[in-house]
Amino acid sequence: MKSIIVSVAVAAGLMVAGGAMADEGEAIFKANCMACHGTGVGPKPAEIAAAYNGDKAALKTFLTVKGTAAKVAKFASKAATMQSQIDTVVKGKVVTPGKTDAVVDYLIAAK
Repeated sequence: MKSIIVSVAVAAGLMVAGGAMADEGEAIFKANCMACHGTGVGPKPAEIAAAYNGDKAALKTFLTVKGTAAKVAKFASKAATMQSQIDTVVKGKVVTPGKTDAVVDYLIAAK
């Protein structure tokens, strides 16, 4: 019985932590990314979620690895504008390594 209670408590804690990370990610995204992603220069959060279809690892790679021209092709209609912004604005400057997971959680869940 004790192990069931502990398991339920751990699961509840992970759910709360995951929700908190998504909330933090949303705040980071809105404060730092909406200048482009809210004006049509970059894809909207729901477009990002659809493109990555739950693949957090691929999205995290996109946000943290330089030289992403092939990955930008996911958003071909916006690729030219995006490529000029990605290495200067996104990589390790706005989405810092410590905050990447929170932003990824928010974007993957975006509707």
